[in-house]
Amino acid sequence: MTVQIGIISDTHIPRRWDKIPDAVPKVFKDVDLILHAGDVGKLWVLDELGKIAPTIAVHGNDETDEARLSLPYQQLLIIGGIRILLCHSHIPDRVQELASRKDDAWTDKLKRRAKQAQAAGAGIYIFGHTHVPMVKQEDGVLLLNPGAIASGNSILRQTVQSVALLSLSAAGDISVEHIALSTGDRGHIPNIDWASGFRSAFANVSEYLVSQDDKATIEAAYNVAGDDWPVLDEAILRCAWRCWRGQQHRITLDEIVGELERDQPLPAVLLDMFHRVIFRENST
Repeated sequence: MTVQIGIISDTHIPRRWDKIPDAVPKVFKDVDLILHAGDVGKLWVLDELGKIAPTIAVHGNDETDEARLSLPYQQLLIIGGIRILLCHSHIPDRVQELASRKDDAWTDKLKRRAKQAQAAGAGIYIFGHTHVPMVKQEDGVLLLNPGAIASGNSILRQTVQSVALLSLSAAGDISVEHIALSTGDRGHIPNIDWASGFRSAFANVSEYLVSQDDKATIEAAYNVAGDDWPVLDEAILRCAWRCWRGQQHRITLDEIVGELERDQPLPAVLLDMFHRVIFRENST
């Protein structure tokens, strides 16, 4: 007897993607269980997955209020005598989470997750958050990330949408298969150079919708916006959707300013900052 589990994560629906990709029900049609590793979005996403197979989920760090209130941080499952820990894998304390992102090396990232699984006596740790599909043995724990459906933020494009299948046999055999949804490639997984760090692996599955200079300006704008940052994010999100829908390839600062001027809710200092940068670019 073999149990087959479909694994999905980082759907961010409907904020950064509008629906479960059509390929998912086809890939998961024979699974016995679906695990969602967080950043679900609206809970109806789980209702839709539940029409394919029983579904268990945890909440992520970039989550809707309803998902955060209704779903646990982590969930321990025992299937065929094998303990599986399901967790988005973010650090709940945001200050600590942001600090952990400054280190590009994989070592601490992998060992922290393995240690979390060991504390629960789990031999398999299923997680999301990084948007990088991977499977790796670390300190006796099988670390498994299916990859992501939506982008990591509103100035990114997830270039590889992927899910995974985990098979557990009665004899204790474990197999993992990643599937790239756009191509249907089975066994798809980026060739991660662990020594090159996280950003190198992330670049294999995601790309920025803005130039590096504009990225720096946008990051500074979020700091200037302060508590009004959600309004800025909504303006950028409207631009991003045009890219995600294939209507255009990149986002420019001019577009963002146009969206902000349409709403006019932000401090003048923010618009002034954008205008100064655009003027400087146009004058060089």
